[in-house]
Amino acid sequence: MCQIPGYRHFLVNSIACLKALDNYIITDEERIEDASFGYRFRGLNEFMKIHIPDYSSERSAEQHLLNLEVDVYRLKRLFERNSPSILIQSWWRGIRSRTNSKQNDAKSLAAALKIQGWWRAVLARRSYIEELRALLKVTNDEDLLLTNEEIERRDKGRLIFKHWYAYYKRKKKERIELAATLKIQTFMRMRYVKNTSFISALKLVEFPKIYFLKEQKPQFLKILKKLVGNF
Repeated sequence: MCQIPGYRHFLVNSIACLKALDNYIITDEERIEDASFGYRFRGLNEFMKIHIPDYSSERSAEQHLLNLEVDVYRLKRLFERNSPSILIQSWWRGIRSRTNSKQNDAKSLAAALKIQGWWRAVLARRSYIEELRALLKVTNDEDLLLTNEEIERRDKGRLIFKHWYAYYKRKKKERIELAATLKIQTFMRMRYVKNTSFISALKLVEFPKIYFLKEQKPQFLKILKKLVGNF
């Protein structure tokens, strides 16, 4: 087939996606009729020659597919570097990109200046309001900076806080009184238990009569007087 005159020209113009043929990259001169871009981009010269590796030495299909993808990628990059039309398109896109970038930079600068101006105005207004509030605080005229709605909201808030604080104080007083009552009850119960413990120890309720020796009478009376004095 390669011996047929004009077969390369026919294949190149019939298959648009073809990148290389017979170990040579397809150039724009071969696709565009009567085009001449100089010897550097002429078809079938040493700049367009490519090396096709031997895939028969590879051991696995996965490795073969990987190497094939790498070689196809290299072929596409070589085709792009040796195509005058792609180089011109790249150059023109670079110019458009830089021009748009400059325009975008100018728009971004204008937007940034507008935002800065707005923010500085906000800070200036805040500063003026703070200075005016400090001045009115000295003269006790802070209400002049408030609107009617803000004054009404402030008065309602004060009323709610007043009732809430009264409720809080009442509950606090009740807790203090309850704690004091419990302390008093505890003290009286402990005193009662302490003063009546000898009755339970001697079982005077069950056995109201106590028998003791005549020699123990003075000591026992002394103990009773001491206990009775605690009531």
